Amino acid sequence: MDLNLMEANDREGDPRDLWVTLHSMGYNKALELTEACPFIIDIYADKFKPRIKAVHMEACSGQLEKAICKSVLNKGDARVMDGYENIIVHTYKRDTWITSVIENKSDNKVIIHINNELSKNCVNNRGLNIFAVEVASKSTMVCQHVMPLNERQEWIYHCVYSLVS
Repeated sequence: MDLNLMEANDREGDPRDLWVTLHSMGYNKALELTEACPFIIDIYADKFKPRIKAVHMEACSGQLEKAICKSVLNKGDARVMDGYENIIVHTYKRDTWITSVIENKSDNKVIIHINNELSKNCVNNRGLNIFAVEVASKSTMVCQHVMPLNERQEWIYHCVYSLVS
C-alpha cells in the first residue's frame, strides 16, 4: 500500500503507472471502486497495544465455514423443506446480502437442487442460478451467499430448494 501511495504522489511519473496502481487497488477507468471492498476496523484495548495482521483465508477453511454456519443458524430464519423434516434451510437476510445454510439432520447424505432463476438483480458466490449441493449426514454447510448485482437497483431474492436424493 505504501508503494501505491508513493506512485500516486510521484509528480514526474508516467500516468500509465498511476493507472496500473489504481487498477491494482480495485478502481476501474471511471475511478469507481469495483474490484475491492473497503472496510474499517476499530480496535480498542486498555492494557496492551494491539497489532493486526492481514492473513489469507483458505478457500476450504473449516473454521470459517463452521463460524458462518453457526451465525446463520443462530440469527437466520429456519424453514423445513417440504416433506423432509430432517432437512432445514436457514436463511439470514440483511439489507445488502443473504446467506443460506442447509442443515441435514438425517442419517444419510442428501443432494439439494437450488434454483435462483426467479431472483432479480442478484449474484451469488457460486456464479450459477441453478446448482446442486451435497450435504453430508448430520452436518451443516453454507449453500450460498447472495447480494445485489447492482446496489442502486431493487433486488429480489427467490430461491427454490428441492431434494434430488
